[in-house]
Amino acid sequence: MFEKLNKLRTEHEKAKARFEEAKAKYEEAEEKLNAELAASILDVVGRKDFTPEQLAEHLGVGDKEKPASKSKKKETKTADVKEEPLPFSDDNDAHDTENEEIMEDILNESY
Repeated sequence: MFEKLNKLRTEHEKAKARFEEAKAKYEEAEEKLNAELAASILDVVGRKDFTPEQLAEHLGVGDKEKPASKSKKKETKTADVKEEPLPFSDDNDAHDTENEEIMEDILNESY
């Protein structure tokens, strides 16, 4: 009477096992890719004989301290339209600082 249900449960369990295996392979491949990306970046920087200060200057990232209250969580990007400051606004420095902090986060995640 429940043959079809038992067959579907068995099929479901097999599919779940295949999914878990594929997920583990995906995560392993992602880790290898991130490690290789970091190594490639270090190789390119090493070829240029940049010091960390020279690299930061080349990338336009300053030596400014980050506020201690900022968490280390990754920021999620949204599709919201970002308002640009008016040309006469004093808000331009705030955007520059924000961009520098984002670049520092990107560099820190690579190491």
